[in-house]
Amino acid sequence: GFSKTSNASWKKMEQLRKRSQLLHEEVTQGLTRLTSSCADKSRSVDKLVKEHQNKQRNDEDVLRTLSQQEIQYKQRANEIRNEESQEVELLKSKMEQLDLLKEQASSVTPELKVLREKYESEKENLQQFKAVLQEKEKANAYRVAELTKGVQYYKERLGLDFQRVGDNRLRVVFTQIDPDQPNKEFWFSVHVNENDVYQIEDCVPAVGGVSKMLDELNTNNNFSSFVQAMRRKFKERL
Repeated sequence: GFSKTSNASWKKMEQLRKRSQLLHEEVTQGLTRLTSSCADKSRSVDKLVKEHQNKQRNDEDVLRTLSQQEIQYKQRANEIRNEESQEVELLKSKMEQLDLLKEQASSVTPELKVLREKYESEKENLQQFKAVLQEKEKANAYRVAELTKGVQYYKERLGLDFQRVGDNRLRVVFTQIDPDQPNKEFWFSVHVNENDVYQIEDCVPAVGGVSKMLDELNTNNNFSSFVQAMRRKFKERL
């Protein structure tokens, strides 16, 4: 009876051992799977942590960049406001200057009108003066021309020659006065001034009574008679 009991106990113990070994194997396999799963999950978690850290770093970089840009934008905005403020002040200054110029222009306008009227009046007077001067110049030119017309006549009859000396000046030269020296020259220079008055500038040799003769010439304008009178004056010196 003991032997049967022992065998039964042994079998039961063997069964328990096998079951224990099987359970141990299952537990070992479970632990292995659990360890592997934990390792995988740990790696996944580490990966997620790294990704999160990288993302966080990227986000921080982006945030820093955005912060710097925000600072730059604010600075630029301040600069623009300052520039606008300066432009506004400059515009105000220009407007004030414009108003001042308008005010000055309004006060100058009457004076300018007077100056323009005076200018037009002076311009008209100048034109009139030029016209008178031109007429006088024509008259003087005519007189000189008339004085030189009879050159040949006087030269042949009286031994007389007319020489142009400068502008509106005439030298009257006599020969055939001194019988001992028929070619000796006696002469005087006559000039018509801006007042249409005859003047004697040179007389060789000098003779008396010229002033009275000039007064008569300027009164009657008879130059031919004056020349004949001067010839007589030269002959009287012999």
